[in-house]
Amino acid sequence: MITESDKKQRYVRVGIVPLGDVLPFVVLGDPRILRREFKTNPKLQKEYFGQMVKMYSIRYQLFATKGVKCVKCGIEGKYFALEKHPSDKKDTYHLNLYAVNEKGEEILMTKDHIIPRAKRGTTCLRNLQTMCSPCNGKKSNKIEKNHG
Repeated sequence: MITESDKKQRYVRVGIVPLGDVLPFVVLGDPRILRREFKTNPKLQKEYFGQMVKMYSIRYQLFATKGVKCVKCGIEGKYFALEKHPSDKKDTYHLNLYAVNEKGEEILMTKDHIIPRAKRGTTCLRNLQTMCSPCNGKKSNKIEKNHG
Protein backbone atom coordinates (compact mmCIF):
# COMPACT_ATOMS: atom_id res chain seq x y z
CA MET A 1 0.00 0.00 0.00
CA ILE A 2 1.32 3.44 -0.89
CA THR A 3 0.89 5.84 1.99
CA GLU A 4 1.30 9.61 1.81
CA SER A 5 4.92 9.39 2.98
CA ASP A 6 5.72 6.65 0.43
CA LYS A 7 4.19 8.72 -2.36
CA LYS A 8 6.23 11.79 -1.50
CA GLN A 9 9.40 9.76 -1.91
CA ARG A 10 8.27 8.32 -5.24
CA TYR A 11 6.86 11.39 -7.03
CA VAL A 12 7.08 15.14 -7.23
CA ARG A 13 3.50 16.41 -7.18
CA VAL A 14 2.33 19.62 -8.79
CA GLY A 15 -1.38 19.42 -8.05
CA ILE A 16 -4.67 17.52 -7.97
CA VAL A 17 -7.00 17.27 -10.98
CA PRO A 18 -10.65 16.11 -10.76
CA LEU A 19 -11.69 13.05 -12.78
CA GLY A 20 -14.01 15.18 -14.90
CA ASP A 21 -11.10 17.36 -16.01
CA VAL A 22 -9.15 14.35 -17.32
CA LEU A 23 -11.32 11.45 -18.49
CA PRO A 24 -13.30 13.35 -21.17
CA PHE A 25 -10.02 14.48 -22.77
CA VAL A 26 -8.42 11.05 -23.08
CA VAL A 27 -7.64 10.22 -26.70
CA LEU A 28 -8.47 6.64 -27.67
CA GLY A 29 -6.36 4.70 -30.13
CA ASP A 30 -3.09 2.84 -30.52
CA PRO A 31 -0.54 4.80 -28.44
CA ARG A 32 2.26 3.82 -30.83
CA ILE A 33 0.45 5.46 -33.74
CA LEU A 34 -0.68 8.47 -31.70
CA ARG A 35 2.89 9.07 -30.52
CA ARG A 36 3.89 9.65 -34.16
CA GLU A 37 1.13 12.26 -34.54
CA PHE A 38 1.90 13.95 -31.22
CA LYS A 39 3.85 16.96 -32.51
CA THR A 40 1.34 17.80 -35.23
CA ASN A 41 -1.95 17.16 -33.38
CA PRO A 42 -2.64 19.57 -30.48
CA LYS A 43 -5.62 17.44 -29.32
CA LEU A 44 -3.21 14.75 -28.12
CA GLN A 45 -2.07 16.85 -25.19
CA LYS A 46 -3.66 18.99 -22.51
CA GLU A 47 -2.26 21.53 -20.10
CA TYR A 48 -2.49 21.03 -16.34
CA PHE A 49 -0.79 23.45 -13.95
CA GLY A 50 1.35 24.81 -16.78
CA GLN A 51 2.58 21.36 -17.83
CA MET A 52 1.63 19.66 -21.09
CA VAL A 53 0.46 16.06 -20.64
CA LYS A 54 0.16 13.46 -23.40
CA MET A 55 -3.47 12.33 -23.24
CA TYR A 56 -3.22 9.02 -25.13
CA SER A 57 -1.47 6.72 -22.68
CA ILE A 58 -2.87 3.22 -22.41
CA ARG A 59 -3.43 3.81 -18.67
CA TYR A 60 -5.62 6.86 -19.32
CA GLN A 61 -7.47 4.92 -22.03
CA LEU A 62 -8.10 2.07 -19.56
CA PHE A 63 -9.51 4.40 -16.91
CA ALA A 64 -11.66 6.24 -19.48
CA THR A 65 -13.14 3.08 -21.04
CA LYS A 66 -13.25 0.48 -18.25
CA GLY A 67 -13.58 2.73 -15.22
CA VAL A 68 -11.62 3.82 -12.18
CA LYS A 69 -12.71 1.09 -9.75
CA CYS A 70 -10.45 -1.80 -8.66
CA VAL A 71 -11.85 -5.04 -10.11
CA LYS A 72 -10.78 -6.94 -6.96
CA CYS A 73 -11.61 -4.85 -3.88
CA GLY A 74 -13.85 -2.18 -5.42
CA ILE A 75 -11.96 0.86 -4.16
CA GLU A 76 -12.59 3.72 -6.57
CA GLY A 77 -10.20 6.31 -7.97
CA LYS A 78 -11.22 9.78 -6.80
CA TYR A 79 -8.76 12.15 -8.48
CA PHE A 80 -5.65 12.42 -10.58
CA ALA A 81 -2.39 13.95 -9.39
CA LEU A 82 0.01 15.63 -11.80
CA GLU A 83 3.37 14.10 -10.88
CA LYS A 84 6.81 13.17 -12.12
CA HIS A 85 9.56 10.89 -10.90
CA PRO A 86 12.16 12.77 -8.84
CA SER A 87 14.96 11.30 -10.98
CA ASP A 88 13.35 12.59 -14.20
CA LYS A 89 15.70 15.33 -15.39
CA LYS A 90 13.10 16.67 -17.83
CA ASP A 91 9.81 18.08 -16.70
CA THR A 92 7.90 15.07 -17.99
CA TYR A 93 4.77 15.09 -15.88
CA HIS A 94 2.01 12.49 -16.02
CA LEU A 95 -1.28 11.93 -14.26
CA ASN A 96 -1.56 9.23 -11.61
CA LEU A 97 -5.00 8.12 -10.44
CA TYR A 98 -5.55 7.81 -6.69
CA ALA A 99 -8.24 6.33 -4.49
CA VAL A 100 -8.53 7.05 -0.77
CA ASN A 101 -8.97 4.17 1.67
CA GLU A 102 -10.97 4.14 4.90
CA LYS A 103 -7.89 5.40 6.82
CA GLY A 104 -7.65 8.42 4.53
CA GLU A 105 -4.51 7.13 2.80
CA GLU A 106 -3.95 7.55 -0.91
CA ILE A 107 -3.91 4.33 -2.92
CA LEU A 108 -2.38 4.39 -6.39
CA MET A 109 -4.62 2.90 -9.07
CA THR A 110 -2.84 0.87 -11.73
CA LYS A 111 -3.36 -1.01 -14.95
CA ASP A 112 -3.24 -4.77 -14.54
CA HIS A 113 -2.63 -7.28 -17.29
CA ILE A 114 -5.39 -9.92 -17.12
CA ILE A 115 -3.02 -12.36 -18.80
CA PRO A 116 0.32 -11.21 -17.36
CA ARG A 117 3.06 -10.08 -19.69
CA ALA A 118 5.22 -12.82 -18.15
CA LYS A 119 2.72 -15.30 -19.59
CA ARG A 120 2.62 -13.70 -23.04
CA GLY A 121 -0.18 -11.25 -22.27
CA THR A 122 -0.26 -8.13 -24.41
CA THR A 123 -0.57 -4.51 -23.39
CA CYS A 124 -3.84 -3.77 -25.16
CA LEU A 125 -7.13 -2.58 -23.70
CA ARG A 126 -8.85 -5.96 -23.98
CA ASN A 127 -6.11 -7.47 -21.74
CA LEU A 128 -6.09 -4.69 -19.15
CA GLN A 129 -8.17 -4.01 -16.07
CA THR A 130 -8.13 -1.34 -13.39
CA MET A 131 -6.65 -2.49 -10.09
CA CYS A 132 -5.35 -0.74 -6.99
CA SER A 133 -1.68 -1.18 -6.16
CA PRO A 134 -2.21 -3.51 -3.17
CA CYS A 135 -4.48 -5.87 -5.15
CA ASN A 136 -2.16 -5.73 -8.15
CA GLY A 137 0.78 -6.64 -5.92
CA LYS A 138 -1.11 -9.61 -4.47
CA LYS A 139 -2.16 -10.83 -7.91
CA SER A 140 1.40 -10.59 -9.20
CA ASN A 141 1.79 -12.60 -12.41
CA LYS A 142 -1.12 -14.99 -11.81
CA ILE A 143 -4.02 -15.51 -14.16
CA GLU A 144 -7.26 -15.33 -12.20
CA LYS A 145 -10.53 -16.81 -13.43
CA ASN A 146 -12.82 -14.06 -12.15
CA HIS A 147 -11.45 -10.85 -13.61
CA GLY A 148 -13.19 -7.56 -14.47
